[in-house]
Amino acid sequence: MKKMSVYFLFLFAANIICAQVSQDSLSKMALDYMSAYSEWNVEKMGAFYKDSVHFKDPTAVEAFQTNFDLVGKDKVMSLLKSVFPDAPPEYASFKVKEHFVSGTHAIINSNFELVLPKSWFGDSALGKIFVSVPMVTILKFDEKKISSHFDYVDYNSYQKQISFQVKEKKE
Repeated sequence: MKKMSVYFLFLFAANIICAQVSQDSLSKMALDYMSAYSEWNVEKMGAFYKDSVHFKDPTAVEAFQTNFDLVGKDKVMSLLKSVFPDAPPEYASFKVKEHFVSGTHAIINSNFELVLPKSWFGDSALGKIFVSVPMVTILKFDEKKISSHFDYVDYNSYQKQISFQVKEKKE
């Protein structure tokens, strides 16, 4: 009986250690992915995706009336490439404030900082347009690849910051 108790205790401890290693591995992958996202390096980001990845940003759908709900690695990468078609932004950064892993999910609380392309605003831009908005990213991993990426961004603050950095339209 004592031998069986030691065996079960060993199995329990081994499961805890394996779970912690798995959580640490997912945490590192999530942060490495966010680093590629900061570089707006779509090819590097794509290396993290499953072929059937689901990307969704319901806040962007509302803010821009555009489809930010796609399934499939090629479609997601095409969308991300289309955001800045000419070149990656001059400056983009996801400043991770905190993150945690729970099971197969990584939750990242960050500030998304970005210098928007001048071409988006033309002569109405008073200079470089900088925005910094809170953002939550939820990644789900399956077989060490991202199977879903959901973003939630404060686009109200984004729009307000832009409005302070462009000339008012004269009517």
